[in-house]
Amino acid sequence: MSNEYYAVILEIDEREVKLGFAGESTAHVRVTSKTRLWKDLVPHSESRRSMPAFLQVDSHAISQSFKNDMLDELFSPGAFRDMLQAFERDRAEVKWFKWGSDNYRTLSAIVNLSLSSKLLVSPLKTKLFIIDKAYSALEKALVCKTFLRTNTAASITFLPYSPCCCISSGVENALVVALEWSSCKLVPVLDLRSLPAKELVQFTGESVHYSPTISHKTKNFEEVELEIYADKGIIESALFVNGELPAKIAAVVKGLEIDSRACVAENIIFTGSLSQIPGVKGRILTEVASHLPGYNVAGKVCLGAWAGASLYCSTTLLKQKSSEWKHLEISRAGFEKTSTAVLEAYQN
Repeated sequence: MSNEYYAVILEIDEREVKLGFAGESTAHVRVTSKTRLWKDLVPHSESRRSMPAFLQVDSHAISQSFKNDMLDELFSPGAFRDMLQAFERDRAEVKWFKWGSDNYRTLSAIVNLSLSSKLLVSPLKTKLFIIDKAYSALEKALVCKTFLRTNTAASITFLPYSPCCCISSGVENALVVALEWSSCKLVPVLDLRSLPAKELVQFTGESVHYSPTISHKTKNFEEVELEIYADKGIIESALFVNGELPAKIAAVVKGLEIDSRACVAENIIFTGSLSQIPGVKGRILTEVASHLPGYNVAGKVCLGAWAGASLYCSTTLLKQKSSEWKHLEISRAGFEKTSTAVLEAYQN
């Protein structure tokens, strides 16, 4: 029928785009650097040299003189220079892509083509539900502007990442430990509402991959990935020296209200590529428990944010009257009316 729309879930990461219909257990479309769609549409980087985020070279907290000294040290012959050269090589080969670097135009093209050629639906008949990984207001506005003006979707609704993870785990209270490529966030969730996140830039997939303890000079991106999975010493050095990551997870639990700590400690949810390395989750839980005596520290199996969003949309959100969640939905007409002036102010 002409008034029917398709509900499609979209999850975005710098190394993967997942897309599929609400109600399905897994995403039907997965676009990575190894797929044809990525190779055809994602542009090779020609911008100025950049640095890994975990080095925090661009931090405003350091003086220019200290920054210059740091750069001199990093580019001196040795492991750090080899690592930075590998980083530049992999960035040029688009092993990952920062979608916001072109105001999400490349992402819009990938989603548009995936909808029409893979899911076989018209983008203009698609209601897109995007999993929100704590995007800023500006990032959301840019996504909406690009997607809606290029007719990539009829409307956009953002769904919070951490509660979606909880839904896929069957719990309402949890601590979500997201060990992803470009971010590491510890997010307490109470009654399916996210509390302020603790961000730890030193525990990202990027920081592990480009650790100076790995010999990058003779290995390509894929060979380093395999080494990280095979060599327990790399993860030991990256996450567990001095019990660093487990101690920070325990500190987040201790920072909650007393009556909330137990229900969060017993539902620790791990997501992201680093959490898939054998032994990582069990080791973290064991060490977190040593920091939280008297609490039942346990992990929960998680099917992922995409699966949680799919379940939520198909069983709850889309069964409500549209008027009950219409305020969450962003259409082109609504966006043009309310957001254009704000977006222009940000950009200027």
